[in-house]
Amino acid sequence: MPLPKKQRVRLIDDEQFLVRREKFARPKPDAWFRSDAHLRYVRSLRCAACGAEGPCEAAHVRKGTDGAGSVKPSDVFTNPLCPRCHKVQHTIGEPAFWRIDPVERALDLAMRSPCMKTRSAATEEHRRRYG
Repeated sequence: MPLPKKQRVRLIDDEQFLVRREKFARPKPDAWFRSDAHLRYVRSLRCAACGAEGPCEAAHVRKGTDGAGSVKPSDVFTNPLCPRCHKVQHTIGEPAFWRIDPVERALDLAMRSPCMKTRSAATEEHRRRYG
């Protein structure tokens, strides 16, 4: 019986005949986009839920995005939330928390980001979703 993916390891002999373990890592799809510049921009904005001024956290929207299970979605799908609202969002769940469409708001923020890569990724995603 094969081992689950998380438990698979590869044994490697190095020059001194010692054996070390190396874990296999799943490659991330090209669709997952990471941008520190965009996250800094999102954190500098007011809270999207209560309007409180910073410091805010970049809250990733999971429902209806490219995130899956325990995998964080692309940074394009982030909204600014104060720490209190971010905790409430995780406590009660996204559908109950958001009064607006969080994906559309996140894409709107990403299209106004100072990071050019984020703007182009958000534009492509917006075209794909809304035509």
